[in-house]
Amino acid sequence: MLLLITFGYTNIVLCGLFAVAFALLWAKMLHFPNSTIENGYYGFNALLVGLGLGSIYQLTWTLLVVLFITSLFSVLIQAYLDKKWGAQKLYPLSLPFVLVFIIALVAIHQAEYFQQYEEKIFILNHYTALHPLLGDCYGKIGSALPPFWKYFFNALSSIFFLDDFLIGFILGLLLLFYSRVSFSLALLGFATAYGIIVLLGLDKMFGFFSAGYNFILLGIAVGGFFVIPSFSSYLSVMVLSFLNVFLTLFLNYVFFAIFTTPSYSLPFVLLTNLFIFLLPSFSKLELYPTIYQEYKPEHNLYRHRNIWKRFHNVFQYYPLQLPVMGKWKIAQGYNGPHTHKDQYQFALDFVVEDDGKTYQGSGQQLEDYFCYGQWVIAPGDGIVVTLENNVSDNRIGEVNALQNWGNTIVIKHTEGLYSQLSHLLAGSSLVRVGDFVYRGQVIARVGNSGRSPEPHLHFQVQPYPAIGSKPMPYPFARYKKIIGEKEELRFYDIPEENDVVENVYPSINTAFSFKPGMEFTIKINEEVFPISVYVDAYNQTYLYCHKTSSFLYVYTDYFRHYFTHYVGNKKSPLYTLYLACFTVELSFLPSILIEDEIPLHKVFSPLRLLLVDLVAPFGLPLRAQFNSAYSFEENKYVIHSFISSQSLFNHSTNKIKTYKILISQRIELIVDNTNNQNYEFVW
Repeated sequence: MLLLITFGYTNIVLCGLFAVAFALLWAKMLHFPNSTIENGYYGFNALLVGLGLGSIYQLTWTLLVVLFITSLFSVLIQAYLDKKWGAQKLYPLSLPFVLVFIIALVAIHQAEYFQQYEEKIFILNHYTALHPLLGDCYGKIGSALPPFWKYFFNALSSIFFLDDFLIGFILGLLLLFYSRVSFSLALLGFATAYGIIVLLGLDKMFGFFSAGYNFILLGIAVGGFFVIPSFSSYLSVMVLSFLNVFLTLFLNYVFFAIFTTPSYSLPFVLLTNLFIFLLPSFSKLELYPTIYQEYKPEHNLYRHRNIWKRFHNVFQYYPLQLPVMGKWKIAQGYNGPHTHKDQYQFALDFVVEDDGKTYQGSGQQLEDYFCYGQWVIAPGDGIVVTLENNVSDNRIGEVNALQNWGNTIVIKHTEGLYSQLSHLLAGSSLVRVGDFVYRGQVIARVGNSGRSPEPHLHFQVQPYPAIGSKPMPYPFARYKKIIGEKEELRFYDIPEENDVVENVYPSINTAFSFKPGMEFTIKINEEVFPISVYVDAYNQTYLYCHKTSSFLYVYTDYFRHYFTHYVGNKKSPLYTLYLACFTVELSFLPSILIEDEIPLHKVFSPLRLLLVDLVAPFGLPLRAQFNSAYSFEENKYVIHSFISSQSLFNHSTNKIKTYKILISQRIELIVDNTNNQNYEFVW
């Protein structure tokens, strides 16, 4: 669409096309990576140079030679800056264009063989030549258009080196259609700068054609492209637009006055890179860099919020489980009344209780206590770094204050993360220092050694390997909290005192084990869709549908399966798999309801999100809620999942899609209840 718009100015278009062709030719001859050439990276600066020269000079053989040379220059500078600035995580952006274009203008300014391109200068004559009525309408609209909007549309058109508000208006509509957030940021950046210029009384002397696009590009870049759009990013656009005005004034009327040329997009390049360079310093302002680039700010926002909601605990914490098997009670929790005080407040004491008592009989013998001699398991993978195994058990009611922790095992899970298990049974350790242990591996028995008046297991997480190090608060990745006959699944949570808890274990993990190299098919009626599993350069596993060229990315930890991202045709069976099994708890618990949230743009149509996109940086008025529940039917695991739209305006919830998934060792069938369609899996 952008290309078609410019065809009214044939000279500009041809110069741009020649410049791109030359740049790609140079990049091929210099053996730059094909992937980088194909995505246009080495062509866009040359394109800008070509468009710029085409807007000033008529295309002749002489200008063609200049385009050939400047294209090479653009590619070389682009490659150089990419290498030098890339190490600093900075971006050349359109700096190669600025350098090459100004050098070219200064070099050929006095040359005799270049003819001025006047059609772009006398735009009204251009439209009159197309049709007298068109020229008349163009002139009347230009006179009636408020100055702000005329300047704004002119600034948009100046991206093509034009001063044509009609072209700018069409560009504005296209930008609004493509991305509501980008349009709002472009408008905000320009409006802020315009207001400052009017306030300073500089609007009469300041050429918006030569500078206005700096405000637009800066707004889009720092407000929603390099960062996730938010209230803070919109505020950043306003602040940087203020700086943009003064930097542009300085460059245009002081620095570049020497060359009698404007600064073009240099202010945008400098301020954008300054913002990116200082971004880590703005962590408290909630300015989050865009990690997964979908090239639409609203899509980046929806995906960012989804990833944060789903994975901020998963990636923040190393997954630990309860260090015991079966049902246990938390006898003393964090900041407990007995010994979990002050610097040792973040610890848990585990006991086994039956009918409100921790023992049977008189409770005077160690063997009377239900937890005495019970197995202790490793809460996570790691290496045994500290071990005490020879402290005798105390009699009931007595404590060993000299050997406070008693028999203890300390496991290193990762740097700065250790778990300590204390008051173990003397001589019961099944591991030695240096042994690698796995999550759930039996390592010792519960005893009554150290400062322990009755048998129990003391557990704490600490940053150092020494026994008795100051503990820190740390959640268990998954466990069940049992309240009478009811079970609650706890997700990255810390048990409280008197809670009855139990570990959960994966039972359908095989069904969602997608390993690189696997191949299977999905059948819809008689149509077969071959699916392969691959891993990309970033070590992300994905499913690929050969028939629809669709990608489905998957992540699975020990406890839960996630589909993280879908790219491709929504008619592909992978899209149905994505929605139906968006999140699956691998511990099959029929009493548990799983909740999650799907990125809006993966469920709703662009038309439905038109208004949502505009307000999304400040709050989501709409959500796509994912829920699932489990059951057993005819010796098969069954997942019932459904997706609901939740509107915050009227607090309504409507089911929009429902699925039934049948699983044995693998997924066998997905029934799309919404469309009455069956998806049969053949492994």
